[in-house]
Amino acid sequence: MVNRINIGLVKNSAENISSEEPDTVTPNHETENMEVHHHTHHYGFKNWKIYLWEFIMLFLAVFCGFLAENQREYMVERKREKQYIQSLIKDVETDTANLTIITAEYLITKNKIDTILTNFDGFTKNFSASEGRNYFSIIYTHNDFIYRDRTMQQLKNAGGLRLIKAIASDSIVAYDAAVKDMFMQLDYNTVIYIQLIDFTNKMVSYRKAIEENKTKYLDKLETGNAGFWIKQDPVLFEQLYNLLHVYYLTNKYSIYRMNNVKKRGSDLINFLKTEYHQE
Repeated sequence: MVNRINIGLVKNSAENISSEEPDTVTPNHETENMEVHHHTHHYGFKNWKIYLWEFIMLFLAVFCGFLAENQREYMVERKREKQYIQSLIKDVETDTANLTIITAEYLITKNKIDTILTNFDGFTKNFSASEGRNYFSIIYTHNDFIYRDRTMQQLKNAGGLRLIKAIASDSIVAYDAAVKDMFMQLDYNTVIYIQLIDFTNKMVSYRKAIEENKTKYLDKLETGNAGFWIKQDPVLFEQLYNLLHVYYLTNKYSIYRMNNVKKRGSDLINFLKTEYHQE
């Protein structure tokens, strides 16, 4: 009897112990889970050094991209600058070549006017063939200078001058200013030329000159005739002399201005070729 009771007690004790074990184990398991969760949460935070390093890396990436873009833009602008310089050199070379031709023609006109003025009395009385040829040659000949400013306009209007070196830019602007001064003189020369033509139309009979010489090219006049003058008026002849004298002076100053532009153009070409290593 006693043994059965003891066995029952032992059995009940064992059952109680086994039934109570989950209660004792569970808190430990939860504690472990909490500890694990706690540690995981702890490692989720980044150290301030990591943030600093990430910021530095991001900054360097942006900065390097900025430098690369600036370098690319710099290369593009240098290429455009070289193209502008090459184009400008060609334009100025064309200008100087044209000025050489036109200056020579202005010089011929000036010398012919000088000859007429020197022999003006004989010219007005007899309308000699030689002076007549000079006179009509003056009337028929008048050349204008065509400025090759294609590149210059691009430099000024498209903001191209900012791409050019400062010292080169100053020389380019100075050349353009010299051309404008020359044009002011050439325009005045043209005004006097038009006045001379208008006056000649009132003074000379082209019909008589053409009939007598049997040619329309009066700058190749073979014979002279005082009857070519429509009016033998001393006052009108004095006015004609004045016009020829002024036209002589405007041609003289035009030649001076053109030679000045030619020199500036040649100097500019040499400077740009040296500065930009152009052949």
